[in-house]
Amino acid sequence: MRKQLNSVLFLSALSALVFAVASKPALAEKKGLDGSYVGVGAGVVSGQGSYSTLSINGRVQLGTLPVSLRPSLLYFPDSNDTAFIGTVTYDAGIAKNTNIYVGPGVALNGTNDYSSLALQAGAETAIAKNVVLYGDVTYLTSSGEFPVKVGVGYRF
Repeated sequence: MRKQLNSVLFLSALSALVFAVASKPALAEKKGLDGSYVGVGAGVVSGQGSYSTLSINGRVQLGTLPVSLRPSLLYFPDSNDTAFIGTVTYDAGIAKNTNIYVGPGVALNGTNDYSSLALQAGAETAIAKNVVLYGDVTYLTSSGEFPVKVGVGYRF
């Protein structure tokens, strides 16, 4: 009788262990996009008029923190002028290989006669191992203008 009781307890414990392992949900898929990238893009600036821009954009991830430096060099073909926008963003993973981001920064034009505080929001997603699509909008507090950029980048 004691042997039968031990067998029943053993089988019960084994069944409970198998059930617990089998019913445990799969590990959650990691959300967010890691890494740094450099890319090229195009866009439009709206506010005090509307004009097109070409840009070189980057993301420098700061270690394992959800924080990035985002430099952008903009070229305005209509006026042959340039501008630099640099922001520090908080990056929130919303899906596998996809972030939304928001943060403050500064904007300077190429002739050094204009500067502004900048507020940026955007999204980025990997479409292949080293290829990223991104887009953002930046509000320039001094002029009320909104540079909007989209582009493709190489992630490393």
